[in-house]
Amino acid sequence: MPDWVILVAGIILSLSTIPVIYRMVAGPTILDRSVGADMLMVFVLLALALFTAATHSTFAIVGMFAITALGFIGTMAVARFVSREETSQAKDKSDGVKQL
Repeated sequence: MPDWVILVAGIILSLSTIPVIYRMVAGPTILDRSVGADMLMVFVLLALALFTAATHSTFAIVGMFAITALGFIGTMAVARFVSREETSQAKDKSDGVKQL
């Protein structure tokens, strides 16, 4: 693969992280921040893939698998936390209705 293709892909990848970082910082809910973190993890994986393609080495593949597993576990933890939070809020609202 020509070097200029990897350079252009790296520039596009770098520029596309700007809105993702904005969503992580300014996201109004925890789900917006979680989606931003997942997207940033995807961009890190893509950067590692570009590095692997540029250097013709395979040692970054193990790191890519580790980051993918960590991201999956993190996403499941956030989803579980948010579902518990929504359940407790719904329970609080239903308790208020019963008392009226």
